[in-house]
Amino acid sequence: MENEASIQVLDRAFRIIDVLANCGESLSLGEVSTLSGISKSTAFRILKSLKKNGYAAQNTYGQYYLTLKICTISRRVLKKTNIISLAQPHLKRLCFVAHQPVHLTVREGNEVVYVCREEDPTAPFHMNSVVGNRRFMHTCAMGKSILAALPNNEIVSYWHEVEKPQITPYTITTLDTLLKEISQVRRDGYAIDRQENVLGIGCIAMAVKGQIGTPSYAISISMPYEQMTEAKIKDLVPFLLSTGNSIAAVLGYQ
Repeated sequence: MENEASIQVLDRAFRIIDVLANCGESLSLGEVSTLSGISKSTAFRILKSLKKNGYAAQNTYGQYYLTLKICTISRRVLKKTNIISLAQPHLKRLCFVAHQPVHLTVREGNEVVYVCREEDPTAPFHMNSVVGNRRFMHTCAMGKSILAALPNNEIVSYWHEVEKPQITPYTITTLDTLLKEISQVRRDGYAIDRQENVLGIGCIAMAVKGQIGTPSYAISISMPYEQMTEAKIKDLVPFLLSTGNSIAAVLGYQ
């Protein structure tokens, strides 16, 4: 019984951490309780423990937020992730050639997680993307490139499992649209984000296969959408594909 109670406390603590991480701002005790489905008294005890250990804090209004200690743990985990150290030299070269921000994502379940970003400090365009951000796969080019490597029945299953947020007016919100997009990605070998995540921002992306051929990673080149002409895409795609294939090779894919 004691072990079960300990596990239940951990489950609730992680639920509260998720709520605070996804809210985008600080929350009152009542809001934490409502969003997590945990009673105020229990939520208060867990928040008190998170504060004591440095993972949460309160602002002048008594509202709770996560501290940067969470980010410290994330950075330590990412440093141990072999894909980053292997891919980074290739991403740096791609960034230099494209003169645009470059990203690497890893698939986790139905989402992709941004794990690396390279930017040219001399380039006129910079992004506010954050390592650790998550996106449902159908909402971004990197996710769509990974989906395109899966059979259609898995894509349909994915669609019925995930939320369909209307992030921008251009976000895909129907299965038919997604399947048409996937067919295009399969023909071209790369995916395009047409302001589907951020207004004014576009990108091209490709999936990167690991040792066993599973597309668990993806890379992208981002740019202002107004600059993303057919000629620009045509110029950058060979560099994107070459980089993706180089990363796949160092991961052991043949």
